[in-house]
Amino acid sequence: MVSKIRQSQKTLYDIDYNLWLEETVAQLQAKNFSSLDWESLIEEIASLGRSEKRRIESLLTRLFEHLLKLAYWEQERDYNQNHWKREIRNFRKQIKKELKTSPSLKCYLIKVFDECYSGFSGVGG
Repeated sequence: MVSKIRQSQKTLYDIDYNLWLEETVAQLQAKNFSSLDWESLIEEIASLGRSEKRRIESLLTRLFEHLLKLAYWEQERDYNQNHWKREIRNFRKQIKKELKTSPSLKCYLIKVFDECYSGFSGVGG
């Protein structure tokens, strides 16, 4: 009995995400706000912001990783330095692209800058 109740409480969002997206877009376009699944819509919008922030953190961390490799990893520098330099340019370009699309993320990048850098053992504080 309890499992039937839980099954009936599942929303389209839980059952078929793509169909939920299509229906939500259609409802928004028709300005049919009363039938929207507000809880799931709010959750989705919030997760978009979190994923952008995680992407910025990841790109910044990988940029630091390659800058540190280029500066300090002497043993493999001759073999890998061109690759590391390409990666550095690529990460910088991707970060600039993210900041161009969402300029407000610059404040977040500044906020997590030290944290991303200090994530490397023995580096930072």
